[in-house]
Amino acid sequence: MIKSKIIGVGYYVPDNIVKNTDLEKKMNTSDEWIQERTGIKERRWVNDSKLTTSSMGTYASERAISDANISKDEIPGFNKNSGFRIAINSGYSYDPGKDYDSGSSELNDYFDKLRSGYHIEGSAIYLFDEYFGLGVRYSHFRAKNELIGAFGDPSVVYRNDISTNFIGPQFSLRFLNQSKKNAFFLNSSIGYLSYENEQDYSNPVKITGNAIGFVSEVAYDIGISENWSLGLQIGITAGRVKKVTLEDGT
Repeated sequence: MIKSKIIGVGYYVPDNIVKNTDLEKKMNTSDEWIQERTGIKERRWVNDSKLTTSSMGTYASERAISDANISKDEIPGFNKNSGFRIAINSGYSYDPGKDYDSGSSELNDYFDKLRSGYHIEGSAIYLFDEYFGLGVRYSHFRAKNELIGAFGDPSVVYRNDISTNFIGPQFSLRFLNQSKKNAFFLNSSIGYLSYENEQDYSNPVKITGNAIGFVSEVAYDIGISENWSLGLQIGITAGRVKKVTLEDGT
């Protein structure tokens, strides 16, 4: 037989006290009239827009836990490690793909610079407990370069504006440090990867393609407050586009 008992109680009321005499100034009534009919001498009114029924319930629960002389971790079903993690990051990116040998040192240098760019990423995951989380991520990579007058000819133009976009579900593993303020993350994703290259080699064309993409990364969050962290991240996004579409404007 399941048994239960009350080991702690808690309450919360707003600080703003409104007495019957205060109501006399706002309406046609009196302290005596109200007390004769209701027995009420004063009441508490909320005058803080940030104070809600849920926040008052939280304050009351914290008092009940304190009154019971227990910790939150002892309450069945309570998990302080669950919740959402929303991350936004950007930085330097480099394409480690196979070198392209054009036979010209000038063009080789041009294409080598196209390997470097920047990325912007965003992810939102829900952590079910201290270790596991699921969510979604999006990342954008861009690299561009321009060479006018190749081979000493002002009419020869090389121009590339390359971008890739990835979106897909994300699986995360989290390892908290002893203080529970900092965390090491292992993240992985599989999803949709798109490729676009606005290319101009004296004849503008647009090359597009798509593939299944993969993301693997490690990150370290450093907690600076209860809900905010700063961190470092390194990762790789990979995918092989086997078929492209060429648009030349004709």
